[in-house]
Amino acid sequence: LKTGKKINVTQPRVLSAISNATRISHELLCQTENSKYTLGYSEVWYRTWVDTSSKRSSSLSFNTAGLEMMRQFYSGLHADITFLDEIQGFWVDLEILMWLFKTRNDLNKRLVIMSATIDPDIFIDYFWKKFGEIPVLDIPWRTYPVDHFHYNEKEEAIPITLKLLSQWKSGLLFVSWKWELYDYIEKFKAAGIDISIYPLHAELTEAEQMQAVINSNKEQRLIIATNVAEESITPEGVQFVVDLWKHKVSYPNALGIEELVK
Repeated sequence: LKTGKKINVTQPRVLSAISNATRISHELLCQTENSKYTLGYSEVWYRTWVDTSSKRSSSLSFNTAGLEMMRQFYSGLHADITFLDEIQGFWVDLEILMWLFKTRNDLNKRLVIMSATIDPDIFIDYFWKKFGEIPVLDIPWRTYPVDHFHYNEKEEAIPITLKLLSQWKSGLLFVSWKWELYDYIEKFKAAGIDISIYPLHAELTEAEQMQAVINSNKEQRLIIATNVAEESITPEGVQFVVDLWKHKVSYPNALGIEELVK
């Protein structure tokens, strides 16, 4: 940032783009749409398909991967340095962005690929004919200690969650579908649970999502989330996680088009 270069960082979802921009602005004492700071670096902003909070002078911008792909592919807008985060997702927009960097001849632009779980050799093999030797940076990351892991495929989510809530202040329950999420909220209410319950899924507004992620009141709470909370998101104050060990898988229908089956 001190060099004056324009930096764009891709994120898989709107929520992660906004929350990462906000967090980095706080750490660097920068300026974002909702946090007005005047010390340190220039502005830290974000761009998503539903919201734009950046300007031409923005030195660091967190963009959803789909929007960044559209900006580069259709508009020819390229930052000096582009970070592709959570690359293990292998979304189509990320693959197109990698193809753009591999095929274009502008070597003054830089690409950084990031993930905590990938095999870097896959990307070295993909890019080495064009760029030659590619450095790999192994950066230590912050981890959260797990004191206890329990698995029982026959155990129901509600009783184990209620038991954990009697011992801990804040928890996260993962479900597969939005309809399932709201079904669990009704079941917890019927069980007489006397704490705040927050849904978290991709169709909520920005304010509703941030309300679930940021525990500003330090209250006892339960977040029930789809996989929107699995990438680049760490809700504040979570002390336990209950995962149903299920995920959505797409299958080709009779026309050969992939679709999610309930």
